[in-house]
Amino acid sequence: MYYAMPVIFILGIVAIALEDIIKVNKSATALFICITLWLMLVFGSQDILVERQNPDFLQFVKQTELENLPVKDQIMRYLTEKAFVPHLGDVAQTLFFVMCSLLIVNIVDKHGGFMAISRSLRTENKRKLLWMVGLSFFFFSALLDNLAAAIVLIAILRKLVPDHTDRMKYASIIILAANAGGSWSPIGDVTTLLLWTGGNITAWHQISHLFLPALANLLVPL
Repeated sequence: MYYAMPVIFILGIVAIALEDIIKVNKSATALFICITLWLMLVFGSQDILVERQNPDFLQFVKQTELENLPVKDQIMRYLTEKAFVPHLGDVAQTLFFVMCSLLIVNIVDKHGGFMAISRSLRTENKRKLLWMVGLSFFFFSALLDNLAAAIVLIAILRKLVPDHTDRMKYASIIILAANAGGSWSPIGDVTTLLLWTGGNITAWHQISHLFLPALANLLVPL
């Protein structure tokens, strides 16, 4: 199982990248990878942790003074306290943030906030509208996670641009703006949020180092 785990992980990433070709939803693939790898870790823990002398496991046993316990109990304590609980906490933090972001979006939408945005963006000049959409959504996605922002903004776009072909062009800019805007903010993307809450980056470091590259990433297509 020790060697099978990275193989399954790589195959899963490839399946996610080829979602449109293999016609398997990437969420289903990610869940399958997650469940499979955790099960392999649990059932193969004797080999992975004990027989291979995993240094993290040995350090945990030494620090928590579990040397006198049976190996099975040591493994269970390690998996519970060092593996499951920390990872579950990280996932819960991210889900809570995303749920709060969607709640804010629903509240703003219920009180007509996005209708006001759509009215302010109305113009007959398609080029001007493209710039207005791109720049405004670039900053908007930095305040919410880019997924929630993209969903809302695509809904607004349906009211602004009736023509399907033009709407696809504007939608492309929205996706670019949402991803670019979310990259320079610590709360603009799930990845940056995990790095920020994990103490790997600071808000100012993220903004100061990535704002200009993210802006350039938007301006070049415009």
